Order: sequence, then C-alpha cells, then structure tokens
Amino acid sequence: MAGIGFELRKLLAKGRYVDLFQAYGYAGIVGAGPWIISILGILFLGILLQLDKRVQLPVAQFQVSVTYLISSSLIFSSFAQHSFTRYVADTLFSKHMFKVIPNLNGLLLIITFLAGAFAYFITATFFPVQDLAYRFLMMGCFVILCDIWVLTNLLAGLKDYKVVLYAFVIGYSLIVCVGLTMKQFGVDGYLLGFMFGHAIIFLVLASAIYHAYPSTHLIDFEFLKPAKRYYSLMLTSLFFNLAIWADKYLFWFNPLTSESLIGPLRSSPLYDIPIFLAYLAILPGMAVFLLRLETDFSEYYIRFNESIREGGSLEQIQVARDQMISYAKYCIIEIIKVQAIVVACVFLVGDKLLNLLNISLIYRPTLNIDVIGSSLQVVFLGILNITFYLDKRMEALQLSLIAVILNVIFTMISIHLGPNYYGFGFTFAFFLTCTFGYYWLSDMMEDLEYKMIMLR
Repeated sequence: MAGIGFELRKLLAKGRYVDLFQAYGYAGIVGAGPWIISILGILFLGILLQLDKRVQLPVAQFQVSVTYLISSSLIFSSFAQHSFTRYVADTLFSKHMFKVIPNLNGLLLIITFLAGAFAYFITATFFPVQDLAYRFLMMGCFVILCDIWVLTNLLAGLKDYKVVLYAFVIGYSLIVCVGLTMKQFGVDGYLLGFMFGHAIIFLVLASAIYHAYPSTHLIDFEFLKPAKRYYSLMLTSLFFNLAIWADKYLFWFNPLTSESLIGPLRSSPLYDIPIFLAYLAILPGMAVFLLRLETDFSEYYIRFNESIREGGSLEQIQVARDQMISYAKYCIIEIIKVQAIVVACVFLVGDKLLNLLNISLIYRPTLNIDVIGSSLQVVFLGILNITFYLDKRMEALQLSLIAVILNVIFTMISIHLGPNYYGFGFTFAFFLTCTFGYYWLSDMMEDLEYKMIMLR
C-alpha cells in the first residue's frame, strides 16, 4: 500500500513555504482526521437537532450512548489491534501477502462473536427497561465498532491513512444526514443512523484491504499460533486505551461528578465538555507528529536498519544511529513547541471560543488545564510510536501501564479535591508519563547498535 511518507516527501521536496504548510495540513488531516471528524460529527448533529427543544433529552442520551460505545469498543478490541498489525507486518516482510485476508477474516469472525456475546450480556443485564430497538442497536453498533478499530489500526500500521480519512468523512456525513431524517424516532433513530454510517465505514476499510491483498483462501487462524501472538502488544494496546479513558470513566461513575441519562449510562458535563473541546486542539501536534515521524525519522530509521542488515561498517552504523536519534528527539521537541503555541492560543481566546459555541464560561478553568493534558497526550503518542519503531515492546508496555496507574490515582485525587482541580489529575499523569518516556527513550538510544546486533 502507498505510504503517506512518499506523498509528504514530494511536498517537502519542492522547498516552498506554501508546500511546507500544505504538507503539515495534509499530515494533520490524515493523522487526526478520523478522531476530529468523529467528535465534530456527533457535536454537529447534536447542535442541529437541539434547535428543536423537544429533542434535547434524546440527543443527550444519544451522545452519551455513542461515547460509551466508542470507548468500550476501543478497550474491548484492544487485544487484537497492535498484535494483529504486527502479525501482518511480519507476513508482508516474509512476502506471504496471500495470508493477510484469510487471517483477517478469522480475526473478524472471532471479534464479532466475542463482541456480540459481550454486548448481549451487557444489554440484557443492565438495560432491562430500555426498548428492544435500543438494545439491538447498541449491540449492533458495538460489534461494528470493534471490527472497525481492527481495520483502522491495520490500515494505519500499513500507512494507508487516506483510506481511513475518506471512510470516516463518508460515514459521519451519512450519520448526520440519517440522524436528521430519523429524529422523530428519538434516540433509536439517531443510533440507527450511527450504525448505518459505521457499516459504510467498515465496508470502505475492508474493501481497501481486500483489494490490496487478494487471496484464494477464505479463512485462516495462523495468527493464533503461539509463535505468532504478541502478548506484550496486546497488553500495551489495552493499557493505552485504558489510559486514555480512565479519567473519563472515573468522573462518569462517581455520583458526585455525574448524572444519569439512560439506563446505567452517566455523563459528567463539568468534565466532558472541556475535555472533548481540548481534544480538538491536538490537530497541530498530530500534524507535526505524523509529518516528522513519516519523513525524517522513518527515513533515518530505515537507513540505520539497512546499514546493520547489509553489513555496513561500524562507523556507517554509528552515523546512521546518530542521525536517527537526532530526528527522534527533534520530532518530540517539535510536537512540544507546536502544542505550546496551541495552549497559549486557547488561554488567550478561550472565552471567545466558548461564547462562540454558546457554552458557559464556567468550563474555562477546566478547559485550560485539559488542553495542556491533551497536548501531553500527543507527546506521549510520539514517544510510544518511536518506541514501537525500535521494537522495544516491553518498554512500551511498561510506559502504557504507568499511564493507566497515574491517570487513575491522580484523577481520583483531583475528584476528591473538588471542581477547581478537575483535569489536573489527567494532565499531571501524562506529564509524568511523558517525562518517564523521554528519559527511557534517551536510555534506549544509548549503544543502540550494540543492543540491536549483539543482544538479538
């Protein structure tokens, strides 16, 4: 599949400022696009629907249902995301392209069955008073989302970000359109549109993979063989998703910070609104992260590995190592610089932004601290990806576990301290995680050629 790095290098090679800005814009859109589209799509649908005062409660119930669907499906399907992508990468490196589709079908079959069984148990146990249509739609959305995260992660690992972006643009456009036409059915109508839109996203993503890797075999389970499993990657993916959502769930299920909306699902308006607005501010950092990682760093990473595989001299290997290390640190520093500018802008124009969105200024203090936390999360993502490049799986696992533990501990402390401290737990947790991560990354880089040659 065509990597994004090739297109970004074409833009950068022209040497003009306009092409540089275009490259950053392109990287930001394809890197953070699906996440931004998801947030904006649901917010936009809610804004349009709430023009009719009669549907305010169903819209709120729909939005909280979608939030739980996305977060729980990401966590539930974690075990298959990074591990299977690594299996596919190894398969492609071995020139066994024909194995991709049969094993993908096998994985999707397992996930669909497990997700369906889990969703049935949850809806039957915790949603006894909701109508049958709502429970059926929640089950269907959960299963489709679990399958989509596997395909999305696989395509991202294969650097085919554009297909993911196009799929989400199409899917969320349909979600908004169908949601508007089905508003007379309330939350069930909105969920029907949500499920339909994600079914289209699934078909687009699956079609891209099936087209790229045709095979005569229908199904296989080779990825389940002990030698093909990557337990450290399974746990890393699980802990990473838990780290992202831990603070939200703690606020949602604390009766002092949340309110019930539908069945057992709760929301925390004082925390939810600022944190999701803060996530919209990660676009510049994601642009820098993707551009620098997929151009400068990946290029020198390839050179370093080729110098080892092709028997280069020690001097050649060390020069390639130094260049790779330099650009790894440069990538992290660039993310910090850009997101620092974003944080400063939010601090300066936060009031105007909230007024524009017709949101109370009571959320301003939490927004200020949350935008710092979301920016640190981008830095954490950069560190984690460089760790993956270096194949330091245990270090990535430990770093993700630290992020979970710290987020839980400091978020609980912030809740105990009161509303003035909301968001500080999430932010401080990722600050410490990034500090640990950068220190570990620097340590990994020491004598890297020795570690990659002599210790393997």
